[in-house]
Amino acid sequence: MQVKDVLCAFQAVEKVFAVPNGFYWQTVETDEKYFPNSSDIEACRDIDTEVAMVLLFETLFQSPLATHHTLQLVLSSGLDICGLRLLCPQQDVLLSSSEKLPSSYTSKTGKVPPVLALGVRGPKARSALQNIIGPSDPQLASVTDCRSINAIYCRSQAEPLVYLPHLDSRVHRELCLWFGGRATDAALRAGVLDPASLGNNRASSRSPSSTRAEADEEKVDLQGMMLSRPPAMLVSTTKGDIILMVSPVVTPHAYGNVISVCTHRGFVLQGIRQLQLSPKQAVVLSLTTSQIAVFCPSKMSSSPDTSSARGELSAEPRVHCLILLLRKENASHHIPALVKGLMNELAKQGRLGNRQSNVPATAGLDPSMCFHVAPYTETLLQTLGGNLSAVPEPRNVPLDLFCNRTYASDPEMEQVVILTLVGVDAMKSAGELLHQIILPGHNNQFESAEEPDLGFELLGLKWLPHLTRCQAREITPFEVGDTSWQRSLDTLMSNPVLVCALRRINAFKVLADALKRLTQCREKLSESGSLLQTVMALTPEVTIRQAILFFTETDFVTDAEHRPAMKYLPPPGKRSRAEGKTRMPPKSPWNSQILEVLSNNPNTKEKNWYCEEWERARDAMQNHCLPTCKQERLWVSLVCFVTGAQILCTVLLIKPGAWSHSLARILRKLDLEKFSVVGMKHINLEPDIALGLLSSEVKQDPAVLEAHCTYLTSGTALVLCLQRPNAVKKLIDLLGPEDPKLAQALDPFLWRAQYGISTVQNGFYGSKSYQIAVRDMKLFFPEGLCCAECQTLEEEEIYNLKRDPIVSLEIHKQRKIIKRERGGQLNLLGSEQPCSLDRPLLDNLCQTTCLVLPGIILRGSEHPPYVELLDQLIGKDFTVTGVRLTVLDAPQAHCISETLSRAKCSVAAKCSLLMDGLCLVLAAQRDNAVICFDSLLDSVCWQKQSVLDTAQHLLYPQNEKQASRGVYGTDMCPLCPCDE
Repeated sequence: MQVKDVLCAFQAVEKVFAVPNGFYWQTVETDEKYFPNSSDIEACRDIDTEVAMVLLFETLFQSPLATHHTLQLVLSSGLDICGLRLLCPQQDVLLSSSEKLPSSYTSKTGKVPPVLALGVRGPKARSALQNIIGPSDPQLASVTDCRSINAIYCRSQAEPLVYLPHLDSRVHRELCLWFGGRATDAALRAGVLDPASLGNNRASSRSPSSTRAEADEEKVDLQGMMLSRPPAMLVSTTKGDIILMVSPVVTPHAYGNVISVCTHRGFVLQGIRQLQLSPKQAVVLSLTTSQIAVFCPSKMSSSPDTSSARGELSAEPRVHCLILLLRKENASHHIPALVKGLMNELAKQGRLGNRQSNVPATAGLDPSMCFHVAPYTETLLQTLGGNLSAVPEPRNVPLDLFCNRTYASDPEMEQVVILTLVGVDAMKSAGELLHQIILPGHNNQFESAEEPDLGFELLGLKWLPHLTRCQAREITPFEVGDTSWQRSLDTLMSNPVLVCALRRINAFKVLADALKRLTQCREKLSESGSLLQTVMALTPEVTIRQAILFFTETDFVTDAEHRPAMKYLPPPGKRSRAEGKTRMPPKSPWNSQILEVLSNNPNTKEKNWYCEEWERARDAMQNHCLPTCKQERLWVSLVCFVTGAQILCTVLLIKPGAWSHSLARILRKLDLEKFSVVGMKHINLEPDIALGLLSSEVKQDPAVLEAHCTYLTSGTALVLCLQRPNAVKKLIDLLGPEDPKLAQALDPFLWRAQYGISTVQNGFYGSKSYQIAVRDMKLFFPEGLCCAECQTLEEEEIYNLKRDPIVSLEIHKQRKIIKRERGGQLNLLGSEQPCSLDRPLLDNLCQTTCLVLPGIILRGSEHPPYVELLDQLIGKDFTVTGVRLTVLDAPQAHCISETLSRAKCSVAAKCSLLMDGLCLVLAAQRDNAVICFDSLLDSVCWQKQSVLDTAQHLLYPQNEKQASRGVYGTDMCPLCPCDE
């Protein structure tokens, strides 16, 4: 008996070890390639990769439709099937795994049906598999997830379809139990043919004339068999790269969603770039003819439509694609599921709407028109421009690059900010974070008074496997002396980073608040050992220093359609009509942004400095001092950021009844907001002009339209042209919503909240966009504006006022004084109206005087002194009935000086003052305004020293005769007739 037992044991051992060596886990090498200059393969491991398993009972796996559906759901979830075994286990083994078995597996006959053990591998495989199977109760599954397996195929909770372990310990046990054995030698030979014998058979049947191609094909087949020969129960594959191309149909606002879907499916980002594809590149990429029309659209201006008629800009069609280099196990196998997942996510977010006129109408619904995916090859990557993580060489940056710069430091201006995401964990959440920043939704507290917040414009993206020491020193938020400085450098130099360039108004504050809101706690190396995940540039100076380290000219792509401030700024790409007035660089395809910056910069010194820098760069390129391409791109990418303040003009119309007694306060508010008044006049609106100022919403209701037109034409309005950086947007923000009640609820200090009464009498009209502002300036100031030469205005054919178009030496011979009949009255608008019983009658004591304020009063101090004078006069019961800002030439200045000067000896001095810049002409009305003006002015001057200094240069009539001539000379007579 003992000898027999030993022989049996020996036979068992021999039987087991006769099986060729195999593995519990085996990694299969595929033909997929990867980019060697990106992250190391080991560094790309996904810590979220899990292995899960499920037992399928016969009711499920014997149904071909149900089995196929289950496998399809596994694939669409981004999972790989790493193990598949059909087993006939004993009943006690099944009961040790699960107590809930179908009735067919618990019969007393002892015959147990087979089970199908399915192992899956992928990102968060266990939770993904649980979502596929669904709750064990079919009724609950049909409510919570009607697309799960249990909701569709399970009939009763007592008859389960699968056994799915949930706890980690149970998953490990089941994997060892069902996938821990090895196949026998007979099983192996039954399933796999001997490669040697197969090769001999083929050799005997092959004729001597066999081609080399057939031999290569046979070699590949033999290699595949050799790879499949070693037995293994669980199999994984090597990693490979794919290139995902996102067409211009998908807007940049959806790029965060695209990155998020890729990372959630286990793809690791290895490179990113925005690129304008050419048709030749598209052919190399194997794009079809219909795809080429979408991926390579022709760059042309969109046709004019109703938007241009309303004075709005129509954005040019997008022409850039987004290129992503992605890495994953068995990557090519997951391409169809990735495209499907991207389409589902974009459809869910509503990002497939096609607004371009040069692409097919169905392009947004066809996956091939939105995405094109190809396995990575070196040739393919070179077709797309080479290494996607290429950055400029730091040594090619001139030493004086940061000298004499004008940065966009004003928070009311458009600003560019650099956001850097660091670490593997940050890469996984980068898509969601970008989506929340670019499209903040309705919960953002930084909303404009006129319209909701539109988020950021995405200018550029750059992924790097790690930073160099030079780059890390610029990115780290810590100073050299901080204890965490060296640790931050180590973190930045050993982890992948994603650098994002974002643009919007007040970008630094909005992004800082958004990051604080989106992240529960800011990562601080000084307090914890966690990775530094989000770092943003804190100033414009830091932004430009970081930008030139990562981005070139081709990396920056503007998104006009989603640029929040686009409607408030001049259209890009304008060329100057007066190019010869300033020393400009010659035209070239790459210096258009330089010309745009110079055209909007009023500083002549800085213009010449830019030109000198450009000429220096051009000479360096001609002398081969620096590489032409890199120097060129460095310069242009720098100009993208060094835009400085863009001086613009807008139009403010103060409606009837809101300005006569509030003019001084309004002018003071404008000065506090750094507006310069470059045009001002009173005007009686014609019905057709008033109609053109109303919005399309107002025009839809005839009753509301009539109320607005009646009010706008009921009296005299005051129209001003205002100049400052970002003037259009700033004025809209100050005015607030058109409904004064809504403005009061948002901010009581909004102008319409302070001066408005109703939606009709809301006090103000302001140009709502740059194009509307240009239209309004041409409408109300056809004679020109009282400002220095501005190239932006010259491009719009709006020129400077050289002389007053009304003042004439012979004007007193052509007009006559109109006397007011007794019984008339003067309303707040300055016009004569019939007598009303509830208002006092005006008698013959009411007079109109003319005040001429030369340029020395309009400027020369921090706050214009004339505003204080005007405020004091209004406090003395003066009513302003007419205003004009003008420029006088020598004859006109001499005429007015001769008329209004007290002594002949002062005529030359007054004439010199009038010719020195602008003049503000006011018509003010009051009892005995002309006769008693000196005494009234003296009483005001005694109270305010600033008013006394201003009054020394004031010109006004001393008697009624001078007043009548002064009124004639400034065209006030038709509006404010004086008594004679």
